[in-house]
Amino acid sequence: MRRRAMWLLVSAWTLFLVGCGATGPRYSEVEGSLPSLGDNQGRIVFLRDSGFGGAVQPEVRLDGQVVGKSQPNSFFFVDRPAGTWRASASTETETSISVPVKAKASSYVLMGVDMGLLVGRPSFQVLGESEGKTRVRSLAYGGAVPVAPGSAAAVAVAPARPAPSAPASAVSPSPPKATPPGLQVVEYTLRDSYSLRERRVVYRVDESTPERRSFNNGGWVEKPDGEVISVDAPIAGEFDLAMPPGGWIRGDLADGSGWSADYRVERSGLLIKMDLQASVVERSRMTVAGRELQVVQVDYRGFTQRIPSGGNIGAAQPGRFRASVWWSPELARVVRFEARSQGGSGGNAFRVDERLELAALR
Repeated sequence: MRRRAMWLLVSAWTLFLVGCGATGPRYSEVEGSLPSLGDNQGRIVFLRDSGFGGAVQPEVRLDGQVVGKSQPNSFFFVDRPAGTWRASASTETETSISVPVKAKASSYVLMGVDMGLLVGRPSFQVLGESEGKTRVRSLAYGGAVPVAPGSAAAVAVAPARPAPSAPASAVSPSPPKATPPGLQVVEYTLRDSYSLRERRVVYRVDESTPERRSFNNGGWVEKPDGEVISVDAPIAGEFDLAMPPGGWIRGDLADGSGWSADYRVERSGLLIKMDLQASVVERSRMTVAGRELQVVQVDYRGFTQRIPSGGNIGAAQPGRFRASVWWSPELARVVRFEARSQGGSGGNAFRVDERLELAALR
């Protein structure tokens, strides 16, 4: 009985690790027969070349619509209007990523499975064009509509919704504007993917002058152009807990620009050290709080350490940190913020997977 139980356990674990992949034609066999793209259309190629966690094959959604399945050693693709789209998948928790789509070009999204508490957790990574083309060539097609070498593929995995944003080339930079003078309340929605909780985050103006605006009895103070003067009472999770001095956005937002952010902050009883590299990704349009806005996306990548105030931050185990910030020059405000991080050990362990979105301005 013990031997049989052990055999079943090994078999189940092997299935989890390897699983089954797609059996369609290879990308290299159908590449030349894929449908041509429209004038404002781009292509998103989803690929998974790892057999790890192969039994975990969650559905993949694009802005809420199911477009395919994350299968090992396979790929599928969808065509969408140029702009920024959100890919997501879920098992015990949901994982999502923003995918920039440019007209007449392909974006490559690497799918995978990380270890989880009960089952594997889906993961996503946007690859560069060169790496994406190399990694997808040997993978089998796993889309919903069969394709064959040498034939025109008619992919209709999911109907496209109206374009969420205009091509980056069609959006011109605009100078930051002052926060609306009559503004009294800024409201966000904060979603925590680990706890699956959602709550409102409200900043109320208590003092406003031509030089500065104070929210929540001085808990947040900013300049009219959006530069953050101080954060003494963080209430929006990672957004204001780990915020760099001056805020997540700097004055120079030229395409392709970037900067380093190496700093320490002490907030809510925590000493936090951040070692990050920021890069301006793209300009697009986004509908936020019922308004269509021009936004600039800035990505942060790096490491963080955290320990109770007064402790030795050098002894804290670091964790990787990833964040994306969408800034509206028109509102002089961050309208969306996403962050993921995990690190520390023992009582100082931390895990972050949050999304903050502007809900209302009043």
